[in-house]
Amino acid sequence: MNEPVYNYKRLLAKTLLTVAAFVAAFITFSVVFREPLAAFSHSFVDVFGGAAVPLGFFLVSAFLLPLPDDAFSAFALMGGMHFFSVVGLAVFGSVLGASVAYSLGSLLRHTAVYQRLINRHRAKAEYLINTYGSVGLALAALTPIPDSPVSWVCGGLGLPFRKFFPIYLVCRAVKITYALWLVQLGLRVTGL
Repeated sequence: MNEPVYNYKRLLAKTLLTVAAFVAAFITFSVVFREPLAAFSHSFVDVFGGAAVPLGFFLVSAFLLPLPDDAFSAFALMGGMHFFSVVGLAVFGSVLGASVAYSLGSLLRHTAVYQRLINRHRAKAEYLINTYGSVGLALAALTPIPDSPVSWVCGGLGLPFRKFFPIYLVCRAVKITYALWLVQLGLRVTGL
């Protein structure tokens, strides 16, 4: 099997480019669709309150959903929620979701369901954890590497939860904070 190689400089560049692309797309979208986006964001907060933020992050972190979780926090911020409230809710949802993914990986690792669900990301996630261990988990939580399959694989490989949880918690808090800070900066630049 051809093992994936993680070039840290390239991974850092990909991380910065991905976050920059998300922020640029969000800024562009917010300038072009200023009024509807502002109305949607305020409705998002009025209807769901803070509940949509942890729910969105939970679903993306627990299950293999191809959704941009940062959009939930961006809408909440634009809808008038306080920055650190949004960060706290997002981290809570993400960590809860990752804990569920870890548990599902641990419980289902020998089943066909597990094989089918994480098949697309399994080789890279297993290589990352088997080769880099805790650092690999931190990379997945901090970068555009999909963190949900890595959480499933950590459970499946038997990485101790007492090791998994603090690494994931700290790294996701950092990633969510810097991504939302960049969104907030973009909103200030555009006057939203």
